[in-house]
Amino acid sequence: MHGTEYSTAMHGSGTAISATGGSVDRLLYSVQEVAEALGVTDRYVRTLIAAGEIKSVRIGARRMIPVKDLNVWIDGLREAEEAAREAAMGPRASALAAGRS
Repeated sequence: MHGTEYSTAMHGSGTAISATGGSVDRLLYSVQEVAEALGVTDRYVRTLIAAGEIKSVRIGARRMIPVKDLNVWIDGLREAEEAAREAAMGPRASALAAGRS
């Protein structure tokens, strides 16, 4: 890695490491990177992993989180919020909100 500078930042597309003249799509993020991106603590991310809510893999001594599994978890949060909102509105209000009467 002589003379090449790398910067890292988590983006929705998964592109996170850029080198002079191009970029590489990341497949995995560290617990710390995920915590920073989500605005939570490392401990909270580790709790989610231990509970099986976010899947992870071990590479050497590091616990890494696949981008696809992080996105699945985030999508699950959205779906749970939508389901809770629909349940709170009741069947009639839910049908009206969906354009049915």
